[in-house]
Amino acid sequence: MLYCSSQGFLAGQAVKDNGALNAGLLDQDFALRWVQAHISKFGGDPTRVTIWGAGSVLQHVVANNGQTDPPLFRAAMTSSTFLPSQYQFNDPIPEALYSQIVAQTNCSSSPDSLACLRAVDVNTLESVNVAIVEAGFVGTFVNVPVVDGTFITQRVTEALKQGKVNGQAIFAMTNTNEGTDFVNQTAPANATVYAGQLFPNFRLEQDEEVARLYADVGTPLDQ
Repeated sequence: MLYCSSQGFLAGQAVKDNGALNAGLLDQDFALRWVQAHISKFGGDPTRVTIWGAGSVLQHVVANNGQTDPPLFRAAMTSSTFLPSQYQFNDPIPEALYSQIVAQTNCSSSPDSLACLRAVDVNTLESVNVAIVEAGFVGTFVNVPVVDGTFITQRVTEALKQGKVNGQAIFAMTNTNEGTDFVNQTAPANATVYAGQLFPNFRLEQDEEVARLYADVGTPLDQ
């Protein structure tokens, strides 16, 4: 069994042109290929690999349109299954995040912003990353996998509906009432406001439809 965690998801057209989108997933893909090549040396069976984690596991389940070659795992397990809003790599939201990082690292005036970022001191990058994450909507992750057009060709939900998946089995688990842990405990927003902040591309009628669907759940925090 290999545990998968997610790090490394700077997106935007500049990264597409001169870097690697979904670098965190590509690192994991490399590790899974290493396992295939060497697991037998440790008494393991390359045809019986199980991967376990949360959101990144789902990304590998749908990677390469479900046709990863060679197959890297037989089964997948997800705990507290995490699936954030997943945008195209050059959608306004990932581009805005890229622009924030460029601005906060004083790379805005550089003719090659990505090259400038690569030259920034790692401690500065860490500080900028922490500041942007802390400024994000409560309970969410800011930098997450994107639809890059090659490794991830569409949203996970669409790939699952179409059966474009890797592996033979998936076991997904959630915990009852764990959602409240990811909500501002001191000032929970009503469902309409919360939906509008969590999904910035929603229109008001969609925000209000969310509120209608969750109206009978309980308190604003429970909703």
